[in-house]
Amino acid sequence: MSTPMTPHAAMVEMIDIINALQDIYVQETAALKKSDISAFLALQDKKLSAARLYEQGITQILNRKQDMKTVDPSLKAKLNSMQAKFSILAHENRKALERMQRTTNRLGEIIRDAAQKAIKGRTSTSYTAAGYLHDHKRGNMSVGIQETA
Repeated sequence: MSTPMTPHAAMVEMIDIINALQDIYVQETAALKKSDISAFLALQDKKLSAARLYEQGITQILNRKQDMKTVDPSLKAKLNSMQAKFSILAHENRKALERMQRTTNRLGEIIRDAAQKAIKGRTSTSYTAAGYLHDHKRGNMSVGIQETA
């Protein structure tokens, strides 16, 4: 984001940035609600870039607070309204991300439990390196989910 010459241009640019980030959040939330991991992952680079622009824009406006007082009040009101709507959208997006995290955690627990039951159900006998009977009931198990794009 370059430094706009006028406070008005900075506000207009910020409105454009918020619109772009909102579009990404809407798409991401929809992907999460449909459990479309491919669509979700495809949006992450765009989301990161848009979030950086948003942060830079907010910083610029805050750093130019005195200049921003000269901006048309209706433009300021529009930006404030967009900020409020964006905050609601970001909250909804965060809730969808948390739901997906809980679902992923539950899936991991189900897989781990199924694997533990399968191991307990085995009737094979094995021995340790020292020649003792191996106790499968005490064995440790690690389960993880790895996603790649």
